[in-house]
Amino acid sequence: MSELRNLLREAKTSLQDLENLLQKARSIDQTQNDHSVLSREELQSYFDETLKILERLPENLRVEEGIQQRGEIKSLHLQMEEVRIKLEEYLGQVETACEHNLENLSECIESINLGESVNVEASPPASKIPNLNELLSSGEVHFENKDYDACLTVMTQALEVDPSNSEAAHFVVEARKKLEDQHLEEELVITIENLKKEAMDQFDREQYKECEGTFRFLCELEPKNRTLQDYLELSRQKVQETEA
Repeated sequence: MSELRNLLREAKTSLQDLENLLQKARSIDQTQNDHSVLSREELQSYFDETLKILERLPENLRVEEGIQQRGEIKSLHLQMEEVRIKLEEYLGQVETACEHNLENLSECIESINLGESVNVEASPPASKIPNLNELLSSGEVHFENKDYDACLTVMTQALEVDPSNSEAAHFVVEARKKLEDQHLEEELVITIENLKKEAMDQFDREQYKECEGTFRFLCELEPKNRTLQDYLELSRQKVQETEA
């Protein structure tokens, strides 16, 4: 009788261990970030212990004649059969959960390896990434040499390396201003040349008043240009002659 009770107690203890194991497997399956995965040795020990208990559970109970506690023995027999059924059921559930977890783990590892491969292919070699200090130094030299286009290009690259770099941002703004000034100066030179041609044409057409006004404007733009001043003086004389 006491042996049966001990067997039942051991079976219930193993059942509780298996319930804990199954709960742990389910929690690992539901939470992918959980890193507490059972080792192969731990899982094997549960299966070995369970098989030992199953082997020790009697298939039939032989009760000697004369035992007065048949009702209690029958109750123990039913309980042990229930434990046997539950043990087999939990073993199947644990095995299924472990297989499912292994499948998820394999997919996760494959996904991580694929992501690392893509990142390695997409990332440029470290040797090809321009050095920030070199870019800043090169851009400053271009600015000092008044090569504002090259300065703007290099400093823009520096900002791509370090978007918060204030020195590169400053040179980008200044280089753009210088390029705008150069563009305006070029347009002014073209305008002055066109005005000079127009003034000469007016003089040839004997439009001396218009010619005088054009040369006066040109002399304001280029006050040190002696040629323009001479033409202005000549235009005034022609105006005075026509009005006399």
